[in-house]
Amino acid sequence: MELHEAVSGVFMKVADWFRVPQTGFISASVRELCDIILYDLNRPQAVDYTGGALENKYTGISVHRLYDCVAVLLQNALIHGEEGQKVNVCVTAKKAETNQILDVVTVQIMSVVSSSKYEDSKLRIERAIRSIEGGIDMVTEGYTGIKKVKFITP
Repeated sequence: MELHEAVSGVFMKVADWFRVPQTGFISASVRELCDIILYDLNRPQAVDYTGGALENKYTGISVHRLYDCVAVLLQNALIHGEEGQKVNVCVTAKKAETNQILDVVTVQIMSVVSSSKYEDSKLRIERAIRSIEGGIDMVTEGYTGIKKVKFITP
């Protein structure tokens, strides 16, 4: 019964994140988002966390953008990283230098890549970053991966 309630609680929280994107009543930290993603990937112990902003809470559309980016990058790090090595998630934040309300949040997701796969991994990432696509492509193609991260981040 306790397990059922715990799982139900997680699913209710995730459902709320996606049900109220504009009002932002439900908040989440990067650590909480990672926990949900890792639970979905069945890899709960695969990450080491660092950084002073791990527990900062974000609301509204920020949660959705963070979730989308973190999900793509975390999954790629787990897929392409060295087997048995933990992925490092480092979250930092600082106040914007201008009169903006929002902080500048940096989420670094790093994995160890074997030396034999390094060049291929580097080229794959560079190709995705250099690719040119239009905003309509996000709707028609349903981008995943680095192209999606590139599209939804400034």
